[in-house]
Amino acid sequence: MPFLHIRTQRPVGQGFFHTAMVSGAGGPAFCYVYDCGAMPKYRQARSNAIKAYRDARENMRPLDVLFLSHAHADHVNGVAQLPMGFAVDTIMLPLLSVEDRLIAFARSAAEAPASARDQFYRDFIADPAAALSRFAPRQILFVKPGSPDEGAPGGGGEEIGPYDEGGDQIGGDPRDGADRDRWKLVGRGRAENRRTVTGGGKGKASTTTDIATIPDSRAIAVDVADHLGPWLLAPYVDPGVVAERRRFFRVLRRQEGFDKRSLAAPDRLSKILSDKNEIAILVGAYKAVGRDLNVTSLCLYSGPAQDPSIQHFAWCSASMTNGRWNWFADGPRIAWLATGDAALREKRRVHDFAAHYGVHLGKVGTLTLPHHGSDNNADDKLLEKVKPSWCVASADRFSTWRHPGSGIMHLMASRSIPMALVTSSNASEFAEVVHVD
Repeated sequence: MPFLHIRTQRPVGQGFFHTAMVSGAGGPAFCYVYDCGAMPKYRQARSNAIKAYRDARENMRPLDVLFLSHAHADHVNGVAQLPMGFAVDTIMLPLLSVEDRLIAFARSAAEAPASARDQFYRDFIADPAAALSRFAPRQILFVKPGSPDEGAPGGGGEEIGPYDEGGDQIGGDPRDGADRDRWKLVGRGRAENRRTVTGGGKGKASTTTDIATIPDSRAIAVDVADHLGPWLLAPYVDPGVVAERRRFFRVLRRQEGFDKRSLAAPDRLSKILSDKNEIAILVGAYKAVGRDLNVTSLCLYSGPAQDPSIQHFAWCSASMTNGRWNWFADGPRIAWLATGDAALREKRRVHDFAAHYGVHLGKVGTLTLPHHGSDNNADDKLLEKVKPSWCVASADRFSTWRHPGSGIMHLMASRSIPMALVTSSNASEFAEVVHVD
């Protein structure tokens, strides 16, 4: 049976919303989403894109995994609208410190004040686990940086082991309609800080969600195609800059009630995030420290677990409303790699990113540019390491931002790498179909 990876960058304006499915083993497709949000200015485009995705889903099977890259509003504020009509089995996001969450909130409030008035977003910043558990997922997995010696499974060219012996599953019994026998967590590192929370809500049945923290040396392996082996969804956590966090909190400590202990309490944090005067204090601290502060961001590799050395006929079709392209896959380059808002310009950070993924980078065909293609988050070092066939930037006009940056666009042109710019226009939606016989 042929293998298919269908992936779509949805037109939400200044934000990010990526949907995908993999199929090929004869069973139901494995469906996942990476980020779902947009700046308030583009709320209608975001709503339209989410509705189009929901309407296109057949028989409303559970969404297997929802990945969230970081805590900026334009990447998560559509989540509350997303699972209407279908369940979400697993949610995976980086382990975010209170510093990360507050810096992300302060930036969102400074750049688009309407973001700070979104109730789900405030709840997410105050307590991510509690906010996400209302969607009754089977499990929520927080991902932290793993040991530098233990990168993504298979990243060193090693076998990841038999698929069905890939490691412990965190959650309990599968939800109704879910097919959990087809994917497992693989890689090294143990789950930590396990706990269970009760979800549901007014008028809804009570549910339980298992929560744990795993290192980014763990990944999801999906049993989809015998001739390719398992399909891998491997995270990488690019950490925020510690010095900036410290400066941010030094400014906050000058204000009464903004000490670290009180800010770590979700109830206290919820009150702060609902008070316009205290929001103004957070915004002031953000502006006092600087702009465009790096926050922890989760990257995601979606591609073959092993080097397929494709002997099979493989092709990829990419389309936008105003154009269509077809090409033969460049050897094993059929994977997709998302970078969230990762800071991948510094030589050391690019080195760590590349070392984590190792040989998987040689399978990447499509790279989503970090931070909507900002010149501050990537340069030629990243393009040299990945050597993508395509780049995607999800961006639109907002304030004085210039996304994608002219420097990035020049670099891609110099390397003859085509770029798909996905805006709020439906005509810019970018869909790819990877087909392997």
